[in-house]
This record gives sequence, C-alpha cells and structure tokens, in this order.
Amino acid sequence: MKEWFSPKEVSGLGGLPSNPSNLTRKATKENWQKRQIQGVRGAAFEYHFTSLPLETQKQLRVKFASQMLANKPKAPLSVERENLDLKACKAKQISIADARMAVASYFLTIEGTEKGKRRALMMQFCDQVKLGELPDELMKMVALGNAKPRKKISLSVRTLYEWVLEYEKAETPTERLKALVPTGLGRKARDWESAAWYRDFLPFYQTMTGVSVTHAYKRFVEAYQGDVPSLSQVRRMMAKTPEIVLQRGRLTGAAYKAKLPFTRREWDVLGLFEVYVGDGHGFKAKVRHPDHAHGFQPEVTAIVDGRTRYVVGWSLAKSESVIAVGDALRHSIERCGLPLVYYSDNGGGEKNKRLDCEVTGLFSRLGITHATGIAGNPQGRGIVERLWKSTLIPLAREYETAVTKSVDKSSAHLIHRKIESAVNAIEKGKELSAEQARFYNKMPRFEVFITDVERVFEEYNRTPHSELPKKADGTHFSPFEYKEWILANEKPQLRWLTEFELELLFRPEEIRTVSRGLVELHTNTYFSTALAEYHGDKVRVGFDIHDPSYVIVKTMDGRWICRAELDGNKRAAFSQSYMEQAREKSVRTANKRLQTKIDRNNKELNPVRTIENQPDFSFVPVQKTAKQAMPIFLTEADKEDWERKQQKAFG
Repeated sequence: MKEWFSPKEVSGLGGLPSNPSNLTRKATKENWQKRQIQGVRGAAFEYHFTSLPLETQKQLRVKFASQMLANKPKAPLSVERENLDLKACKAKQISIADARMAVASYFLTIEGTEKGKRRALMMQFCDQVKLGELPDELMKMVALGNAKPRKKISLSVRTLYEWVLEYEKAETPTERLKALVPTGLGRKARDWESAAWYRDFLPFYQTMTGVSVTHAYKRFVEAYQGDVPSLSQVRRMMAKTPEIVLQRGRLTGAAYKAKLPFTRREWDVLGLFEVYVGDGHGFKAKVRHPDHAHGFQPEVTAIVDGRTRYVVGWSLAKSESVIAVGDALRHSIERCGLPLVYYSDNGGGEKNKRLDCEVTGLFSRLGITHATGIAGNPQGRGIVERLWKSTLIPLAREYETAVTKSVDKSSAHLIHRKIESAVNAIEKGKELSAEQARFYNKMPRFEVFITDVERVFEEYNRTPHSELPKKADGTHFSPFEYKEWILANEKPQLRWLTEFELELLFRPEEIRTVSRGLVELHTNTYFSTALAEYHGDKVRVGFDIHDPSYVIVKTMDGRWICRAELDGNKRAAFSQSYMEQAREKSVRTANKRLQTKIDRNNKELNPVRTIENQPDFSFVPVQKTAKQAMPIFLTEADKEDWERKQQKAFG
C-alpha cells in the first residue's frame, strides 16, 4: 500500500469533503503532512497516510484490499473438477449446482459495492434464511443447494462463502457448473465392471443355450475358487449391466444386431422408382397346393420403391427361388418401369447366376445395378421387413391354418390332423366325410390366397405411412398418394419396356403336354394354332399370377413358341350376323301372329254378309305368275317357308 495520496484519491472517504478545493483548505487548517507533486504545474500537493483522519485511513485500507483481491489472478479449478464430465452427472446434481449459483448471484446483488461488509452481510443473510425471511423462491433454492434431507432450512456462513467465492472465480457457465456441482451425492453405486468375480460369472451366462441365471450361478459356484457372492448380488450386478453385454454370446447374427445401434438411411434424396428393395417372406399359414391336395406355405416375394414405400410388384412361389424373384421384378417393371438399383439380401433366390450373371443375367440385360445386403442383416432392408408386419402376418392370422407363434397349439394340432386325414382320403379316391370336408375347407384355395394377398398390398398402399412426409392437413401421405404427388409435381421420366421385352422376362413355369393346339394350366385352357405341330409334346408354360388371360409357351430347351390365349379356340356357335337375322325373323313372325289375331277379333265385331248368288267369272282369262327359281337358303326353316308360299301361290 502506498504512503502518499492526492486530494482526488481521498475525497469523500471517511467524512472528508468531496470537493478538492474544500479538502485542500481542511488539510492546511489541520496541518496535514504534505509534499509537492512532481511534474505538475502550480501548487499541487499530496498528503501522507498517517496525517489523514482515522476513518479515512480505514476506508483506504479496505479499498486497497478490494483492489488487491480484484487484481489477484483467479485460482484454477482443481484437477478433479477440471476433468469432471458434466454429461455423466445426474439431473439432480445439475439442479443443485443451478440452485447454488442462484443463491450466490442473489447475495452478490445485495452486497453491491459494500465489499468491506461481506462477512456481516453473510451473517445477516444466513439469519434471514434461518428465520425464513427471504423470498419463497430463494428459500427453495437454498434448500435444494444444501442437498440435505432436513425439514428445517438453514445455511451456514462458511457454506455461503464457498458458493459465492466459487461463483466469483469462475468466468464461464461451464466453469461455474463444474465448481458448484456436488461430486459425491448419496451412496455411490458400484460399477458392474469393478467386481472381479462378476467378470468370471458372465461366461457361464453368455452361452448360446440360453441358460437361466440360477443354472449359470450353480455352474459358476462349482468352478469359482474365491469368495463366492450370493445369487442376489449376481442379480443386482446383472441389473446394472447393459443389455448388449448380457446378450453377447446368448444371441448372434440378426438377433444380436437387433439390439445394437443402427444407421437410418435417407431415402428422400432418391427419385421415384430409382431404387427397388425386394425380399421374400415365408407365409405363416397353409393354403391348398394348386397341383395336389396337400397344403403348403407359399413364399411371397415383394418389391417396394425405396422413396415412396409403394409396393410396385410381388409374386408367389413354392420356395424363394430365382423364378419367384424374377417374376416379382417383371411385375414391378411392367407396372412402374425400370429401376436404376435393385437392393436385396444375399439369399439363394436373390443371388443366383441365372439372375445376376454379368453376361446373361437379367440385371445386366436391363442395365440394373444389383446391390445386396450383408448376410444375416435384415435391418438393412427394414422397409420390406416392416411391410410383412402390416400385411402378410395379419393375413396369416385370418386363416385357421395359421402357424404363427400366437396360435393356440392344441387347436392348430387338431386342425392339422383333420386336414391330413382329408388329404389321405382324397389321394385314395374316397369320398370325404362331413367332418373331413369341414376341416379341409378351412385351408384356403390357392386362388383365394392370391386374391387376399392382392387385397392386403392394396390396403397397405392406400394407408398413411408414418415414414412419409405430411400433407397440408397434418396427416401422413399413403404410399399411393405420395407416388401420385411426385408424378404430378416432379414429373420424373420413367423407363418402360416394350410388350415383347416384357414377355422375355422371367415368369413362373409349369411343364404341360400339348393336345390339338391346347395346353391346360390351373383348370384353364389356352389355345394357339402355333401349337398344332407340337401335339403330344411336353412344353414349358410360363404364366402371370396377376393376369390369367394368356400364357407364354416355350419348348423344353427354352425356345419361344407362342403366346396362347385363354379359351382361344372357342367360337360362337353361329355368326353374329346370322343370329341377328334369326332374331329379326322371330320378331316378324311374332308380329304377324299378333296381327292375325287382331284381324280375327275385328271380324267378330263386324261380321261379313254372305251373298247367296255370286257371279261366275271363271270364263275370264287370268294371267298366271311364273314360278320363281329356287334361291339359296341359309337354314332349313327358310326353305320350308319359301316352299309353303310357292305351294299356296301355284298349287
């Protein structure tokens, strides 16, 4: 602290005049020790500290101390608090720190510039807390900041001083939070990784057999050499262990990946029908086989547009084969055009040389990039995987032949036995009993199943989808609505194939024998004159499950023969013109009969008077009409009618 002070530095302190001129007169009158200020023109003096009044000296000391504290470099946070991870703090810890900062800030506002009276003000503040004289909101902050389970609110001067001091030292909100957050709050929970015995227990539990905790604990006790924990301790530790750690080894592949974090793909950046996502699903119910009496679970292959979630195509097969995938892709291309990318799994049907060969494969021929997912990773095709949950799985539960997990096992077993009994009777040519027929009819026909699949996919396409954008009314687009909106607003250029190119694509095939230009398939008859020379030969008949109006017929080595039409050899028994003539004749005859009846009735009302003596004109010569040459008749009835007229005219 310095010894000499100018009038300006001491004016107003300890009752001294605030005006420097008045202060100079007072110093001269009381004979204060003074000296000339160097480098200043005129009579300018400064006064020694000991010459000043005692009250002024006291305030100068306080002012100097305050300046020293203000200029003193702030102490850094301790290493523990500097390295404190605020993200690991509980919400209650953060709330306590906020309450402490609120109390410290309120006190500093009260203190204002009276730095020298801090202790007295703190004692007064703590007394007000004890008496409950502070605002209610502040009292709540004091109680929360103390973090003590006491009914009566209190605050010590030492605690308040620590809060205020830490608050003043910190320069940023993060530093204040680190300085005032309580590090030890309650009983510290034991980390599951800290127990050595627990690391030894986990291998007994993390097995693919899915053993229970009790069984794993029993085996652990038999093998462990140290102090064995109780079963309750094991359960408590397991409750603190992350699920992905507990299930490691118990689950593998897709089941374990379902519990891990995943990456959500952004589909909105794609164009309409640029990426098709396909997958197969084994239907969870039995339907009648189209070729025999047994039941089977069809394989449904569906293809969805990545951007709109719209089901662009689907197909059915007896298993996930290349033909089923190819037919679903053909159906999609026929309805919505060629995609740029087809994304699927790595299954036998999806990854097949016939389908994906670089030289002759379907994708290479059409210029489609075939991207496949990681084997055993269905999450990559979540779009199609979620489709089953809203379409085919609920449809399977509509059938009494369902084999889902939710089906009653006893009822399902009874239905299965009764259906098998009916199938055996059909194969032996026996007539079904009433009970056998009733249970056999519970199994839907293949044609009914196709209709139901078409229905559920159509319902899905027209149902609002939570993954799609919202419309103006706040509801989500359905896949169909979103597709139509993109077509109307973005006007994308779709790529289409010609009808002949579509006929060359994959479709399901059956082997049939040609008979007089006919092939029979699924109770339908198809005809083409091009099949005449193949009478008695076996051919491959490709069909479209969505359109039974035609089939594509090929030789057994795959050469294209023709397109046979449904009932293509059926003709009307008579030509349309002939039938029209027959109808006109029938109407004329009926009208003639009706007119004859009218004339007869009129004659009864006006009878003709008979003249007894009628003149004889037989001597008058009459010129007879020559007979007409016989024309060509279309029917025997026309000929007979013409002959009657001739007989009547010429006798």
